[in-house]
Amino acid sequence: MSKNRIITALLAFILISTLVFPTVTSAAKQRSLEDVCTVSVDKKDLFVASNPEYADRGHIDLTCDIKQITFTDLYSTVENPRIVKADDFLTQFDVTALSTGSTYVNINAPGYTPIKIKFNVGDSSKSVTNNKDTDEDYYSEDDTYTEDQGEYDPEYGAFLFYADQVELLAKLEDKAIAAYNQNNYMTSSNRKKTYLAFNNTIVPTYTKFVVGLKKIKPSQTELKKIHATFIKGASLQLEGLTLIKKSISTQTINMKTFNQAQTKLDAGRKLVKKYSADLEAYAATFE
Repeated sequence: MSKNRIITALLAFILISTLVFPTVTSAAKQRSLEDVCTVSVDKKDLFVASNPEYADRGHIDLTCDIKQITFTDLYSTVENPRIVKADDFLTQFDVTALSTGSTYVNINAPGYTPIKIKFNVGDSSKSVTNNKDTDEDYYSEDDTYTEDQGEYDPEYGAFLFYADQVELLAKLEDKAIAAYNQNNYMTSSNRKKTYLAFNNTIVPTYTKFVVGLKKIKPSQTELKKIHATFIKGASLQLEGLTLIKKSISTQTINMKTFNQAQTKLDAGRKLVKKYSADLEAYAATFE
């Protein structure tokens, strides 16, 4: 496999693993996002591409009442980030197929219940579409990639090792995020259930994830700095999740603590996004 293809594949995984936690809002303040926005989706059935550069994509478009909501408030989350990833462009969202299965992409805005859209991803080998020309253009007949095999870049090797270490933690983050997405709409009737989810699954699992991140020690100076941003952002998100758990531990929600949690989550989100951008720039140096 050529170096640029490895970078593309690894970066796709690592950026998926940095899915951030959206802001939780109590039910009393929420309306449905569909009350102020209309949504259109060009296709919900996607296929996994053998070449990441030609990944199958779906597109979500929202038309919103600008008197009710600003475009910058909108953001997406993916319930299973192993199956698809979503990229945000104001009121447009690109959904890229990653692996087979089904999952929901949620379009969110503070103060509103999300719009949930189900995407199904199949195996391209079972599709009637055969992208033969693309494959022939991408691969040569004698596809040995000897230029990559004959050279060893220690910094590149360190990056691959780093990616492997992050990948080992993926299941922990996936579990915490999946539980969070299932419990991010709180009412008086489900408060206890939500608290138990935070207490028994979300906070303990994400704690293990953060502990795992802290054990990763990149050997390259630049990668150390980038990873430190990830640790700080994830730690702030953990603090926010812990505060949410505390705020809903009693029958009456402690709104002061709840709002402090939102501040932590917002700060963590910004740092995780910075980590993603910095890592993408770092990976580009190997292309």
